Amino acid sequence: MTSKDNIVISFKDATLFDSDLWILKRPNEWINDSIISFYLEYLDDQVVGKHCKEDVLLASPSAIYMCNFIETQQEIQEMFKPLKMESKKLIFFPINNNSDPTIIAGGSHWSLLVFIKPLNQFHYFDSMGTSNYSEAKKVSSKFSFLISGSNSKVHIEKTPAQQNNYDCGLYVLSIIEFLVNQYIKYDDQDIFIKEFSNQINRDLFQSITPTLVKEKRNDILSIIEKLKLQK
Repeated sequence: MTSKDNIVISFKDATLFDSDLWILKRPNEWINDSIISFYLEYLDDQVVGKHCKEDVLLASPSAIYMCNFIETQQEIQEMFKPLKMESKKLIFFPINNNSDPTIIAGGSHWSLLVFIKPLNQFHYFDSMGTSNYSEAKKVSSKFSFLISGSNSKVHIEKTPAQQNNYDCGLYVLSIIEFLVNQYIKYDDQDIFIKEFSNQINRDLFQSITPTLVKEKRNDILSIIEKLKLQK
């Protein structure tokens, strides 16, 4: 890591520094919220924005994290009003277990909470079982008044398991990308109900493999280089 942490690239609302590139280039490093935010911004621009912008929301991990320290529904409503959450069919919430708002890039695990509007349910994906389940329940309780009425129950989904203690964030990004692409693939059909749900679960385990997740680091690095050339 360099002593001076220079900006490598800014893309939409995300900025990556030399230190973030250092993390991506080392296979045993836990990826931080800046890297997750960058990839979600890219996915939103290249996939969601082109195919399902009205239906799908990829929530910022930093914004979701800060909501843990907001007490009133009014503050949350004002903060997220521009995102029109109440009109979305799928909302993806990256979940982190950092309990200290003064620590940047804190915590030790990433997982995923998905709100599915047609079911009016929250679904929880975690490559380490239920490590962040309590954090996911906190997030669902914070947002339930805005998107699901009073229903804040979290349904635990079977999730491909990570083979180490540092790839959790890459699993979150891979699962988000997979589910977004499934939504696009099946168009307006409700992919989470009845005959589609079992097929998607099978496809999830076939698609999200340790090899694919490992390659996600190189994929992100390639995207960064491509975007730098476009500047």
